[in-house]
Order: sequence, then C-alpha cells, then structure tokens
Amino acid sequence: IFDRWGSIAVWAHTAIHAAPLNPTAHLNFKDFERSVDTNVKAVGRLIPFVAPLLGDTGTALFFDDNKAGEKFFGSYGATKAAQMLLAKSWQAETINTGPKVQILSPNPMPTALRGRFFPGEDRAPLHDVNEEAKRLLGDAGLL
Repeated sequence: IFDRWGSIAVWAHTAIHAAPLNPTAHLNFKDFERSVDTNVKAVGRLIPFVAPLLGDTGTALFFDDNKAGEKFFGSYGATKAAQMLLAKSWQAETINTGPKVQILSPNPMPTALRGRFFPGEDRAPLHDVNEEAKRLLGDAGLL
C-alpha cells in the first residue's frame, strides 16, 4: 500500500471469526484459538502496520457488538470484547495526535455473521445493509 499509494485515508476493520455458539463449559479449543487469532491477535498485528499509513489525519473504524457476556457467545463475545479494548486503547492514545479511531455500533443487519448466530431468524425487520453503512459512515463524519 505504501509503495503504491503512500497512505490510506480510512481503514474499516471488519474481519471477524464467528465460532459456533455453544455453552462456555463446552468450548471447542480449536474454534476458541481461531477466534483469539482472528479477533484479537490479528488486530494487534494490524494496528502497528496500518497506523503509519493513516498518519495523523486518517480514520480507523471498528465495529462494536454487545454479545460479550451473553449465554453461548463465549468465544465470540470474549474475543470481540478484547478486540474492542485494543481499539479503545488506541483511540485514547491518539485523541490529540491522530489518526482518528472510531468505534461504531451497527444496528442488526441481515449479514452472513448474523445468519450464523441466528439461523432461521426473520430478516425482514433487520436494517438494510446499504442504509446502515450510510448511517455509520455519516456518524463517522466520512459522508
């Protein structure tokens, strides 16, 4: 990215591993390890690489999910919470220097991730993905 463009204006971190839902006492270690690798370690590796590309004027976007602590969301909830704590630390550290780090809270949408967690759910009342993206980008001051 640096060699081709020199910098980036926005990084939207959306990668996530959604381990199958199960009771915490029955965590599958392989799924839990993959959740830690994808949801926590990858963010810890990416931030130091992306930060210089964003400079002091770029924006990093993270997307919160309030599933931490809910029943059957042990692997996902714990690792998503850790991911958000990394983002919140970076946000606090860069408030006066940049880049701007924002943590956004999407409304429920008919995504593949949600489909994994809630198969058979009536998707009609969920928020339209395109409209929700516009709202979130507007909230981030990017539209």
